[in-house]
Amino acid sequence: MFLPEESYDYYVYPVFIDNEIKSTIHISKDEDGFASTYTKAFAESLNNLKNQTTFSHPLSLIRQNGFIYAEINGQRTLIDHYDFSDNSSTLSSLPEVDTSGVPVCNVYSDIIMNEADNMIVTRAMVNKINWKVYETQGNHPWCASITTTNIVRNKGKNMTSSQMRSWLGDNDGLTNAQVANYLKNYHKYTRVKYTTSGSLAQSTLESNIDGGSAVFAHFADGSTGHAFAIIGYNNVANAYHIHNPWYNYTETMGYGGTYVTSTYKFKWTGGSVYNIYN
Repeated sequence: MFLPEESYDYYVYPVFIDNEIKSTIHISKDEDGFASTYTKAFAESLNNLKNQTTFSHPLSLIRQNGFIYAEINGQRTLIDHYDFSDNSSTLSSLPEVDTSGVPVCNVYSDIIMNEADNMIVTRAMVNKINWKVYETQGNHPWCASITTTNIVRNKGKNMTSSQMRSWLGDNDGLTNAQVANYLKNYHKYTRVKYTTSGSLAQSTLESNIDGGSAVFAHFADGSTGHAFAIIGYNNVANAYHIHNPWYNYTETMGYGGTYVTSTYKFKWTGGSVYNIYN
């Protein structure tokens, strides 16, 4: 499956497990090389359509005016819609879509992800926080407060994103300094630190994860910023485990700090908030 884009190529590969599409691999290429994200995005919609394709009538993904369509034999089904505003990313809710008139046929893929056989993985190479999603941002530009809330609540403290925004003056977009200030002064995480550009040294990231604390990561595509929680690392697969506050599930992206979506390529260029400890 392919989403055409003038600035870079974008591919989506469905991952089949027991004849069902459980997740997708999103791969893009531009002048910086290849980047990929392993995610559940599109999986449910594609799984509903997987028996409606054949080799002669494959499924293609089309992006038009912020909408993502699955096209089979000339007929389109809406599967996703991105609405970005206020320099902060949001994923809008999808309207109900009637797929009853779409002709039948199989989404085929030459990529299937399996666990590595006979590989011994030590804790020093792989670690991931047992992550629970407490809030998602819906249609609001609240990625920073939602990400901070999920980080703090996964550390055992009780809070809501609305409490954080109220304490900070009800701001939609937050800087790393504001997030760190809130964590230090409201939750008394006295060891908290922040940076304003780039990603985080791998050794520092790993020490945070090993200490049970996720890292607040500020990603950007041009002027559009978005906050993520880095919740784990895998030095065997060279991948981060992450939570994007758009979703109620976690994802995996390759080292290098690029998160691939059908509309944006977010790079980890905006710094971090870390050492979220008392």
